Parts: sequence; C-alpha cells; structure tokens
Amino acid sequence: MRCKSPLISLIVLSLFWQALGAEYKFLNVIATIPEFQATGVRTYDQYAYVWSDKELRIYTLSNLWQPRLTTAFVSGQPISDIAVLEPRHLIVCSPEISNTVTEIDSLNELGEIFRVETLSCEHIDREGALLYASDSQKGLEIYDIGKGKLPQLLSVFSQKWGILDFQARYPFIHALNTYGYVKIDITDTQNPTSQVVNYEVTRGTKLCLLRNYVLIADGSTLVIMDLSDSGKPVIVKRFPFAYKINAVQAQGNDIFVALEKNGLRILDLSNPRKIYEKNSLAVPGGVFSLAVENDRLILAAGRKGWLIVSYR
Repeated sequence: MRCKSPLISLIVLSLFWQALGAEYKFLNVIATIPEFQATGVRTYDQYAYVWSDKELRIYTLSNLWQPRLTTAFVSGQPISDIAVLEPRHLIVCSPEISNTVTEIDSLNELGEIFRVETLSCEHIDREGALLYASDSQKGLEIYDIGKGKLPQLLSVFSQKWGILDFQARYPFIHALNTYGYVKIDITDTQNPTSQVVNYEVTRGTKLCLLRNYVLIADGSTLVIMDLSDSGKPVIVKRFPFAYKINAVQAQGNDIFVALEKNGLRILDLSNPRKIYEKNSLAVPGGVFSLAVENDRLILAAGRKGWLIVSYR
C-alpha cells in the first residue's frame, strides 16, 4: 500500500526509527558560501573562523541563512590550525616560526577588532587556562594562557617522536604519534608522562574522543578504541570507507566523518560493536574539516567554499 502524502511517509519513518530505539535526524543545507576556498573551520560564540592555505576569514552566524563576513587576515605562511581564546582573540598555528598574520582592512565590514597571534605548530587547542600545541617533529608543548598577555611555556613532551593529532581531556591528552595511540598524563603540567599506548593503529592521522572511546582516522578506516580499562586500550571496531578520512568529530551518540571525495557520513555509536551509518550528505570534492555545535554543522568543502547544515 502506497502512502499518499509525504507527511504520512515521514510519520511512518519516524515510528520505524522509534521502534528501533533510535533517534533519527535530518540533514539540510541552509547556506553555502562559495566565494572562499575553505580547508579548515572552527566555531565559537556565533562566529565561524574559516581558513584556506594563507587566509583566515571570520563570519558572524547571527543569521545562519546569510552569514556576514566580519573581517579577514592574510598569513605569510600556510595556516594549519587555529585556537580561539576569546571570540575576538585567536592564535594561528603555522609551521613557520617567524610567520606574521595581518588584517585585510578592506574586508572589515562591521568594524570589530580581532587580535591574532601566531605560534609555530601543526595542531593547537585550548582547555581552560591551558593551551596545547603539537608538531609531528617536536612533540607536544603545554602553555599557560591565564597569566599575562602571551602564552607561557610550561613543558615539552616528545620522547623522540612527534604528535600527529591530539585531544585534551584533563588530566590526560589523547594523542597519535608515528607508532599509534598514546595517553599522556598531564596532572603535573610541567612534567607530562606517557601512561598507556596502543600501537595497532599505524596510519592514524586524526583523533576524536566520545565518552570512553577514542575515534581514530586510519587512512580510509575509522578505528573505535575502548578506553574503559585505563591500563589497556582495546580496539573494538574497524569501520571502512571508500575514501580517505579528512576529519572526525563526535557529539552524543553521533560520529561525523568527513571524507576526501565523498562528503559527510554520520555513524551511530550507541553500540560500539554494532556501528551503523545513519545519515550522509554528498559534497562534490569532499569535506576537508568540520565543526559540530548542537544541531548545526559547519563544513569546509575546499573549492566549493563552506556550508552551514542543520541536523535535527
């Protein structure tokens, strides 16, 4: 029997998902900003910070359907990551120590003043008064940003290998190095120590935490590692894709996977041993980076620009 109304079809679909005990949400692209090639994105306090190789643009998200360009900055060297200390105070991560970032005055539409500093690193993040910066050669640096205007270096953690990606959840930092996964104890921020490792992931490039699990992009495979046993991280699932994974984010039971040539995939982690794909969004050219905030996603889509997507 055919449903004669789209509304009836939607109700039937909703009841079906409720019967399975799953929460189904819909993806809807509400804005596409194509004039800027986007390879990285972060969001904070109604701002979207979108960057390409050597340019950073800042948009206001007060109107999601028409985000407004606030200002832009040009960098002397490639931008690899950024950290937002306050809505108008940023640190740009760049591999060049002497890199300078200057504002493009002609693009300042709202007259807001943004303070931008640079730090030599490949990945950067903050947690409270602590700032973390990593490098594939140097390792991990921990800074105090609670004292004075400039970050104060507290310690460096290396052990003869660098950090490819990391996420902090004090008192630990979960990181990827050239051998695999490592859990770093930073209870004493001036003397970080390696606590446990799992070297079964040899091509890991991106990492994300969700509850007691660490999600690792290993080439085109998403690896789910259980951290419940603090002394022995265990891989519980490997979920393969057809294309390389560029970024991984998580929220609730959802895992958001950005693929190199295919777009966005969303997996359900309600049962780590029975992960399934619950939704997807085709983005020609792929997704390079993404930011997740409640019921909205911001996708950096390279030459296609960047997208605002509702997920509810």
